[in-house]
Amino acid sequence: MTTVGNNFTTMDSTIEGPWNGYLPTQIGWLTNLTLISLHSNMYGVLPTQIGQLSSLVSLRITSNSISGTIPTQIGQILYLRKFSLESSSISGTIPTQFGKLISLSNLNIHNTDISGTLPSELNNLKSLRSIDISNTLLCSSSFPSAWNTIDWVSCNLNIPHNCDLDVPKGCSTSDCDETTQCFVNQCTSGTDKCTNGRNCVFKPDIWGYNCTSCNDYLFFTAGLYTCKPSYVIIISQIVAVLLVFIIIFIISLKKKKILRTQDLFQDDGILSYYVD
Repeated sequence: MTTVGNNFTTMDSTIEGPWNGYLPTQIGWLTNLTLISLHSNMYGVLPTQIGQLSSLVSLRITSNSISGTIPTQIGQILYLRKFSLESSSISGTIPTQFGKLISLSNLNIHNTDISGTLPSELNNLKSLRSIDISNTLLCSSSFPSAWNTIDWVSCNLNIPHNCDLDVPKGCSTSDCDETTQCFVNQCTSGTDKCTNGRNCVFKPDIWGYNCTSCNDYLFFTAGLYTCKPSYVIIISQIVAVLLVFIIIFIISLKKKKILRTQDLFQDDGILSYYVD
């Protein structure tokens, strides 16, 4: 670590060697830190105390096993310019508190398990010049309108999105067609289907179940059954049970009829005649 007046100012694994382990909660004490750049061999979660690093300008923790979610306290680092968790196991959603990072110029969460939608608060990030949210579990029903006015240096929005959206100028996105559009909370009975874990929809295959969100559908297909059956499927199930009972009853009647017929044959000596 580089120090000035015995106060830590940088944590850079490219200079000081690999950082093996996790970020302790005590990192919040290092209020003079301006740079955190750690690669590989990291695990654990991002402590909420990271929000106390009021002088931090660059936070890069990439190619590692950091998990958990992005702490909402990240919105307290008002001078933060670069934020990258590329190629990590971080999950959850983008906190709305990101909207407070008005100095942020570089945002990279490529190749993570970040999911959900792009919060409208990202419209506040007028200083953004580079962004990469590709290869995540994000889904966009709308891109922040302010992004249309940004002079992008690099912009990779390669996530599923609604085909009728205007993609911000200078940004690349995934190919869009009717089978890969994103509709937030639009998994409904008999009409839509979520796919790829990305809140996307196309043709149904769970007819009769009310999935009020795409996450419900994903749980349903995983066998956890959070989607509640609609009245249609309930009636169908009742009818199916009744049909089973009717079939059993008919089979039972046929068996009784056969037995009675055999008894009649025996009484008339017909059955014994044929046996002989």
